Amino acid sequence: MDLILFYIAVIYATWIFYTSVMCLRRARNEGRITPVIRPIAYLTLFIGLLLDVFLNTIMSLPFLELPHWFDGEFLLTARLKRLVKGGGWRATQAKFWCNNFLEPFDQGHCG
Repeated sequence: MDLILFYIAVIYATWIFYTSVMCLRRARNEGRITPVIRPIAYLTLFIGLLLDVFLNTIMSLPFLELPHWFDGEFLLTARLKRLVKGGGWRATQAKFWCNNFLEPFDQGHCG
């Protein structure tokens, strides 16, 4: 039970930072990030990246494989893209994560 709660907490925290970073990216692309908010935006990005690397690592249990670190697969998105292309049950799982957690906030994120 503790492991399930741990996974939920890490997924939730990573998702919160992911959606924040996507919002910040949109604001940056539209030229709306001011010098005052820039340090906070970079801190949010940094924390989000750390959480993403950690989540990618612990997702080894449900995917029953380690990330391909030597192929540059540090973030979960790179892993999901590879798994979707690979087919099979892992592709089904990867599509679930892409369709429900990532794509609604950044179309084409997994594609």
